[in-house]
Amino acid sequence: MGQIAPTSVPLEVAHFINDSRIRLHPVALYESEYSGGAHGRHPICLEAKSRYDLSALYRLYRLLRRLQPDVLHVHHTMPAFWGALLGKGLMRARLVRSEHNNYMYRSVGQRAINTVSQKLADRVLCNSYNTYRSMEAWRKRLLGEKWRVVYNGIDVGRIDQASSGDPPFEGQYSGVTVGTVGRLIDQKNYQRLVQAFAQVVEGVRQECRLVMVGDGEKRKVIEQEVRRLGIEKHVVLAGEVDRDTVYAALHSFDCFVMPSLWEGFCNAVVEAMAAGLPIICSDIPTLKEVVGDVAIYADPERPESITRAIGALLEEGEGGWKERGGKARSRALERYSIECTADEYVESYLQVT
Repeated sequence: MGQIAPTSVPLEVAHFINDSRIRLHPVALYESEYSGGAHGRHPICLEAKSRYDLSALYRLYRLLRRLQPDVLHVHHTMPAFWGALLGKGLMRARLVRSEHNNYMYRSVGQRAINTVSQKLADRVLCNSYNTYRSMEAWRKRLLGEKWRVVYNGIDVGRIDQASSGDPPFEGQYSGVTVGTVGRLIDQKNYQRLVQAFAQVVEGVRQECRLVMVGDGEKRKVIEQEVRRLGIEKHVVLAGEVDRDTVYAALHSFDCFVMPSLWEGFCNAVVEAMAAGLPIICSDIPTLKEVVGDVAIYADPERPESITRAIGALLEEGEGGWKERGGKARSRALERYSIECTADEYVESYLQVT
């Protein structure tokens, strides 16, 4: 049970849980635009209008009474809170809680609310070791021995099947395309990326552009920064698109950059690795853990560092990109298959029952 979006990790993993011992019922607390995706498993959507929508909570209560789950797997702050209170507190279901992001950047309210679901949980799954390490010392003591790391999984087959024939940006392009995928929010640090790319455009010999796939609250700020720097012809803001179009875009990129200030895991960069792209990313603990030695790293708080990293990769040329991309793909396939994540979810469910 969680917050379902078109790029929802929990629902993507749920498609790959095909164990005869498990009967799965995905549930979304909030209104969902999810259309079923490539696999067609629709969540039960409770259509909550807010985090305290009493009618939606009553629907959740009735649903849990009807299903009588043995295990309830909860994700994200408020769905986890209500799921823990109703599922564990009233229905006595066993509770598995997933943690998806770095705790250093959570608000005081989020930390307090998450304490309830973590306290009630029988197992806590962190999507990276850094997610666990980012927690306060007292929270780690609260979790005790019931936590473990289960990395997010990616659907490599779906990425491979995507076609680059219809990317979410128009026209043929003969230059180098530097791509990124993510929400346009402070965490992703895209304003500094744009500043860095302006220097790339000025300093490199070949024609190049930056394609940003995604949308969010910082779009207008980024658009203003692009205009201020005079690089409108070199930056494409493609907007939010569906998952298969994202994968098509990956096949149209020459390299991929992720300048985040913090992450819990970062599916986008691992999907780019699986697509065989050379990677530039922030020198932050989570990405060092997840991406390993296959990336070129940059200081996310210094645009000039990002500029140097992109410039260094562009100077390597296609031969270097192919070698780096091959290593990135091998790491993604070896460590982050969605089938493996699904198996670890099932193992967790069986262990707590």
